[in-house]
Amino acid sequence: YTSYKQILITKRPGHLHLGGLWEFPGGKVEKNERYQQALKREIKEETGLEIVVADLYWKESVSYPEKKVNLFFYNCTLVGENQEIFLHEIDDFRWVKIVELGNYSFPVADNRLIEELKKIPVK
Repeated sequence: YTSYKQILITKRPGHLHLGGLWEFPGGKVEKNERYQQALKREIKEETGLEIVVADLYWKESVSYPEKKVNLFFYNCTLVGENQEIFLHEIDDFRWVKIVELGNYSFPVADNRLIEELKKIPVK
């Protein structure tokens, strides 16, 4: 989330599960790692960005035919506004306003979160 009220979304590489879809960046938690630590590490690995992880915004469990995943979404901010994004593990990225999220194809697992985000009043 930036001071311009934009959210970072990233595009999954085509060869991965749900490839080509847009998502909120993040990843898996490693052994003995807290969710917030995992998020900081994954964002750094995927994009090169340094972030500050704030409060938990949303959590949800989603079942796919092959697996069940627990999703945790945190409010985050950038450490400084002038960071450059590197496409380490993603195909593309966008900084978007909440009202623009509908212009992108996301995994079904993100639909409820997107609906919640749309309820945030635009200032």
